[in-house]
Amino acid sequence: METISEAKDLAISKRRRAVYTALAPFFDHDNLFRALWIWEEKYAHAQPMKLRQFVAEITADRYPVSTVSRLHVQLVAANFIKNINKLEPDPYEEMVSYREATQRTRLAPPETVVFEVLCNHMTGDLEAETISTVFKLFANHLRVMPLGLAQKLELEQWIGSCRAVLHADYSRAELQDMLHALYVAICSVVGPVDTDRLLEKGVQAAGLLPEAQQFSPQMLL
Repeated sequence: METISEAKDLAISKRRRAVYTALAPFFDHDNLFRALWIWEEKYAHAQPMKLRQFVAEITADRYPVSTVSRLHVQLVAANFIKNINKLEPDPYEEMVSYREATQRTRLAPPETVVFEVLCNHMTGDLEAETISTVFKLFANHLRVMPLGLAQKLELEQWIGSCRAVLHADYSRAELQDMLHALYVAICSVVGPVDTDRLLEKGVQAAGLLPEAQQFSPQMLL
């Protein structure tokens, strides 16, 4: 008998396949996977009525109204397909590969890459409402930290866009303070046991990066 967690995973997988099936005809490779990550991180656990908001975010006035409307209709229709054989395969592994490839080709210090991946994995299993609360608490912590203006602006965007790529330079001490602030924010919402589990997951994932050879995630703890 499948557990509740397994049932949720299957439901998310089906919805991801539906979104992928609907979006694929509209976007090129890069924009498709960017859109899929936006869905994964902001809308995977949201109510179906949020699909229109998702469409607005990934089109951002760059497409004719008719195209946006057609995309929304396709998304709604795909989510109601009962025969899963009509859906494209789950793209999650491709999404992970795409994100790793784009992160590795950018010019960013290894410690920043390690920090970002660690944080992404710490928050990746949280539901949308929980993530929203955590990021609000995290943002409050960041406001009182002695960071430069460019860093604060980038971090605000990072939080607002649900983990966009970081480019600014951060010292080891700053990254440690930010990770501690994120830990405290998550702990305030889900408790210390689950937060420790998420931290361990993030450290393990970041430890697999090539950048971890230069900067171990343990150095952020």
